[in-house]
Amino acid sequence: MYWYKDANISDGKGDDIAYNNDDPVDASGWTQTLLSAALGQVTCKSVSTLAEDIAKDAKAEVGNNFNDYDFNHSRAWCAEFVKYIWAGNHVTGASALDARAISLREYGLRHDTYRTGSPKVGDAVLFDTGNNLTDGEANHVNIVVAVSDDGKQIETVGGSESRQVQKTGWFNWANASSPVGAGPALAFISPKG
Repeated sequence: MYWYKDANISDGKGDDIAYNNDDPVDASGWTQTLLSAALGQVTCKSVSTLAEDIAKDAKAEVGNNFNDYDFNHSRAWCAEFVKYIWAGNHVTGASALDARAISLREYGLRHDTYRTGSPKVGDAVLFDTGNNLTDGEANHVNIVVAVSDDGKQIETVGGSESRQVQKTGWFNWANASSPVGAGPALAFISPKG
């Protein structure tokens, strides 16, 4: 079995296809008489672009309320908001998130993106009044839309804050309560793209 290479697969011409006689492919196990493959064009977002897109999309939703979405829980839709933003940016596994804020912790543990510090733009940040996320509950979740150079200050956007999407200006995540009094920031979960 021998292989051929099209020097320019996008020109639609076959006059630049070269036969390679000196480098045969091991044909053992092959039953096809003709095998063809073409390189595909694949585009992937870089991590920084994914994070920036998540932050941009979250900020664009500021001012919207529950009625602007097809969410299930009108009284507590912060996690559904994060799922909506992440899914809209094709985050791997976002469909497994649900209306529970703690589902973001489960996501982070499953995808190895769960941290108790070092926030990044695009992260989900979990807040809990009980200061404990291992009990299977979290009180609130937001999306980090900006991080200070020293990593101590963050800005967030969250759903279900005074019945709408709100942006919270800079605050020290290590010692401030959530924007809606749902306890301190205990964990950051990065999306997988």
